[in-house]
Amino acid sequence: MEPSLTPDEERHASRVSKACQRCRSLKARCLPSDQEGICQRCYKSRRECVWTDAQQRVRKARAPSRISQVEQKIDGLVARITERNVAEYPSPAATSSGEPSTPAALRPDRTPVLQASRTLRHARNESENDKGSEPPISLPDLSNMHSFGISADVPKPTNPHAKMPRKQDDRLRQGILAHADAEMLLEEYRAMAPSFPFVPVSSSVSIEDLRSQKPMLLFAIMTAASRKNRALQQVLEKRFRQEIALRTIVQPAKDITLLQSILVYLAWYHYYLDYALENGATIPHLCMSLTIELRLDPGFSAHMLGGSKGMPLTKSGAELREEQRTLLGCYFLCSIIASGYQRPNTFKRSRYMFESAQELSADKELEADHLLAPLVESRHIDDEIYAAFHGETPLPSDQIATQVYAWQTKLQAWKTELQHTNHRLLSLTIHPIEANLSLALLHSHSDPTPTLQACKSHLDTLLSTPAESYPLLSYPEWTTLPHTIMTLATLCIPSSTHPPDWLAAQAHDRVRLDLYLEALCFRAQSCSVYCPPDRPDVDYWAALKTVLVAVGRWYKKMVDAAGARDVPFRCPGRFMAGRVAARASSQHVNAGDALADTHPGLSMHDADLFADMDLWIDSGDFLGLGDVI
Repeated sequence: MEPSLTPDEERHASRVSKACQRCRSLKARCLPSDQEGICQRCYKSRRECVWTDAQQRVRKARAPSRISQVEQKIDGLVARITERNVAEYPSPAATSSGEPSTPAALRPDRTPVLQASRTLRHARNESENDKGSEPPISLPDLSNMHSFGISADVPKPTNPHAKMPRKQDDRLRQGILAHADAEMLLEEYRAMAPSFPFVPVSSSVSIEDLRSQKPMLLFAIMTAASRKNRALQQVLEKRFRQEIALRTIVQPAKDITLLQSILVYLAWYHYYLDYALENGATIPHLCMSLTIELRLDPGFSAHMLGGSKGMPLTKSGAELREEQRTLLGCYFLCSIIASGYQRPNTFKRSRYMFESAQELSADKELEADHLLAPLVESRHIDDEIYAAFHGETPLPSDQIATQVYAWQTKLQAWKTELQHTNHRLLSLTIHPIEANLSLALLHSHSDPTPTLQACKSHLDTLLSTPAESYPLLSYPEWTTLPHTIMTLATLCIPSSTHPPDWLAAQAHDRVRLDLYLEALCFRAQSCSVYCPPDRPDVDYWAALKTVLVAVGRWYKKMVDAAGARDVPFRCPGRFMAGRVAARASSQHVNAGDALADTHPGLSMHDADLFADMDLWIDSGDFLGLGDVI
């Protein structure tokens, strides 16, 4: 057995630069002895201490680091984005004189992204050239590196209502619009405001005030009011969506002005509605999230984000009323758009909304404030109707008549109170709700007359509006038109599922839906600016006219075919009167299922039925449209 070293000897001995061959084979420490050229282990064991040079290991080629690969990919993506944006937004010098040049203000600001990329490359090159001369990058440096041009001196607001300091968007002085044209568009918006009284602009507010205080709201106003110049509106709308993405995701700057601008954009969304994008259902969710983040509804925001419900309100009276109108406008749009899509409204009316609407209507600070309470409450009734007949817990059959009577009484009281005002928006909102309420009572007394009268009143109100005022109507005022047309069509076309005493021919003679459709077609044509080849951009009115003409031909074909037959045929829709009568005799009938069979008006398929008529493709034969169009 070989002698071992004591702990003191191992502690005081110093290692040699290389180990001898025997110590290396034993994988033991090689400590020098008192005699030169021999280690302690070989000296005590009286062995020859052989010193040989160890073979150098071949160093493998170092693969590129994962960080450098990711940075190279980022640089490539930034370069591609830059090239695409340069091609999409050419400089004024490169633009031909025959085409309108894109203003400099409409070009996206790519400088912060390029600066961040250069900062990454510069830091990487310096670290590779001299790793020991520079100190490591600190956390503040990293935060500034990814700040995308936001100055570190700008304080981040702790209050959600505070406005983020931003560089002023001086689009008027950069060529996007002349000052006189902007003034005309602002006056145009003031004429449009009665159709959406939740974001008013008083006559004392000038263009300069909006440009300096609320640039995003001014941008939305210019976009909505520029309907007569379709090319300009398309450019503004595209740039507005880019600004929304910038201020909500890239450089978050969420304030009440941003929400107001989105509401104005959505209130006249039919001017730039793109069926392929289908943003009509996603933008309301963006508005809902902004109301929660801005805590416009203290109780609901405290429930979603946590915190106390009794938040101290330190805002002035004017600022508080502005936020209340914005909150009510968000609820109104979310509710009526959800109704148009036949979907439940996820943005529920709260107690704070009810109190705010009552307070604003009572104070009447602005001329249109007295309409806020009826508009909000009417949408609340419509939400209750959907929840009662299509929700998870529908109303029992013995409670339907009582609840519907209460709703009808409230709507009739508002109509009587506001009869002298003859306000178009309220009438176009209440008449479709009355039609839904009368549909709810069909299973009890089987009289479609109230439904027919409510739909006819809706079209009468729409036709009583002057044709020159049609462009001023908001998107919510047009969302209920498909439901009204299809409800009248189902009542005026003979069907074996109609009540025995219901005469569809008399209903057709009383309403004359074909004449209504013809009048709406002429009005849509008078509002359209589509005139190829001089103005080849198809606008909303040209598309509306095309759809109304196709629906009118389809309706005439169905009525003529019914008159030529001895036996009535089934009308398009989901009619199963036999099943409904059998289930209506039961004591615990499900109201939602019963009404879904008797009439598509309250089933969630009737809006889809109108949209899926396939008016522009050959597959419309299943509704009899293939031979008409």
